Amino acid sequence: MRRAEGQGTTVRAVGAGHAWSDVALTDGYLVLPDRLGGLLELDDGTLRADAQATPLARVLGGTHLRDLNAALDAAGLALPQMGGYDAQTIAGVVSTSTHGSGLRWGPFPDLVRSLDLVVCGGEVLRVEPAAGPTDPEAFASVYGDARRLVQDDDTFAAAVCGMGSMGIIHALVVEVREKFWLDEVRTLSTWEEVRDELTADRVLGEGDHYELFLNPYARRDGRHTVLVTRRKDCREPTELPPDKLERHPLTELEASLPVTGVVLRGLARYAPAFMAGRFEATLRDMCDDGYASISYRVFNIGEANKLPAISMELGVGLDDGAHVAAVDQILAIAAEARRGLRRAYHTSPIALRFVAPSAAFASMMHDRATMMIELILVDGTPRGLDLLGGYEERLADLGVRAHWGQINGLSAERIRASYPRWTPGSRSTAASTRPASSTRRSRVASGSRPEPTPDAVVAAGPACDALPMATDRSVPLETQVARPAEADARAVFGQTMGLVAVTILFFALGAWIGRDISGGLVLLLFIGAFVPLIALNAAVRRGAQSLALVLLFAFGLLFGLALGPVLNEYVQADPAAVWQAGGATALFIAGFGAYGYATRRDLSSWGRALFFALIALIGFGLISLLVSIPGANVIYAVLGLVIFAGLTIFDFNRLRRSGIEAAPLLAASIFLDVINVFLFFLQLFGGGSRN
Repeated sequence: MRRAEGQGTTVRAVGAGHAWSDVALTDGYLVLPDRLGGLLELDDGTLRADAQATPLARVLGGTHLRDLNAALDAAGLALPQMGGYDAQTIAGVVSTSTHGSGLRWGPFPDLVRSLDLVVCGGEVLRVEPAAGPTDPEAFASVYGDARRLVQDDDTFAAAVCGMGSMGIIHALVVEVREKFWLDEVRTLSTWEEVRDELTADRVLGEGDHYELFLNPYARRDGRHTVLVTRRKDCREPTELPPDKLERHPLTELEASLPVTGVVLRGLARYAPAFMAGRFEATLRDMCDDGYASISYRVFNIGEANKLPAISMELGVGLDDGAHVAAVDQILAIAAEARRGLRRAYHTSPIALRFVAPSAAFASMMHDRATMMIELILVDGTPRGLDLLGGYEERLADLGVRAHWGQINGLSAERIRASYPRWTPGSRSTAASTRPASSTRRSRVASGSRPEPTPDAVVAAGPACDALPMATDRSVPLETQVARPAEADARAVFGQTMGLVAVTILFFALGAWIGRDISGGLVLLLFIGAFVPLIALNAAVRRGAQSLALVLLFAFGLLFGLALGPVLNEYVQADPAAVWQAGGATALFIAGFGAYGYATRRDLSSWGRALFFALIALIGFGLISLLVSIPGANVIYAVLGLVIFAGLTIFDFNRLRRSGIEAAPLLAASIFLDVINVFLFFLQLFGGGSRN
């Protein structure tokens, strides 16, 4: 803690890393909450006598929601509300104002009754509303001068949802309730039928967890299909048939398969119009006349969380019908983008959730009942980020507030306008939570994304009383707004090409080991080689970099084993052809790769055409096996080289524009370019044979 301050640097906490935005980036010290999990004794000797009239729980800030749910369940308790995901930390969902749906419930910050923070100078604060659960005299008796109690409504409202900007959250006291069960029913309607019902005195005031999943594209009759989900308390479902005790098992299984993510990415990138055309069937398949279970399982949307998606979420107030106007405008923009010269498609329906007003000054729901509009896209959707950015800009006049943890284009000016009571200069962000002498300029989110060195990472644990401080609230706001980080292009290039080289070495090793393999084992190995390739996509999506490397190298080894017999035949029959093919491949990849990497053009639009060209080439190859076509083998090889020239340019262009986390997938793509080009040249130099 004091070392960081002595070095004039900053400290930032990260939760589960679920946020799409750069809200947790820092070039200073990074606090990991890995050992800061679990429930604590509620009464540490400081609670007021009447504090437990409402069920409460004291929980460490790094506790993941799934672990918190299990611990509360064991104690006969539950969170009264949550979002559709349970892998975040409690400090993360509170700090970014994560929410569920239903106007009886506010976002996570409004469940918090007390907040233990570590701020500048290593001071440990307990921040609460004026009527907080802590007895000041008891607190002074237990902690003396070691900790300070701040009971002030404005200070608490500023600190509780602060993205780490008011201090590192060590522990929280949250309101809970007795464990309960929910019954979920999903039915179809249309936006045109429900839009006028979305008021507090009509359907939103009926007291259940209510949300919508909307097709952004109209049917032939001009209406927009919407899936209506309602969740209500129910008795423990002990007598229901098994099919009512779980969501569609086949749907869950389909979403859990690694190949599902690969297929979705491919369709989103190369056939987004096809995906948009499937929304009606998707919403129909999601209908369910009843699913009952313990509350936190019903709140959690399940395996769908693991699908490769990105999103922006915009909050708009329910006053004067602004929320309905916002959705109407989104539908118009979606239709316009679909018809434009550079067509852009949604690759998922739109989620609409409803949240009660929040007291937290930096919450998207501050001081107003809010509809949260989640604009979801499959990762890799062409021009998807442009589409999302356009929504945020064109809905600005309706007073939308972008979710801190999802994709956003927040600027200092927009933050000041949206959160006037939270920005510097307001009484709520005065120095009541820190020594004034600790003010210094922040370097958080400065636009770089350095890798923290091992000694610059603090693993926070329950015994840590002196956790490093967060960004200082007196710092100019412009220095705290998260901006997209520029990837270090040379580092990405070096790591990716290094991985390509190592994968080729594993391929060569596999080819040497498998040179004498024959029969059906060759086909089995060829098919088996694609198992680690599919799993590689899932590993990268989950951030499992070490596993991704193992899978990449396993793919190279198995591919080498499968092709070993073919390469051995060429080596035995015409070794010169192998050397010639190798040299030609090196020149081919270097030339076309250099062009793709050097060009300033974004060539992502090539992907769709190349994908279908590759499908056509495979089709031609299959036909040539069944029908005698003069010179078919040479035609196949030449066409293959033309297509893979485009794919090589395309992949190296992606390499220039990607971050370091994409290196394993890029390496797999470039490795396949190299191997296919080598085989096509080998076919030509070897006399046109395709044995």
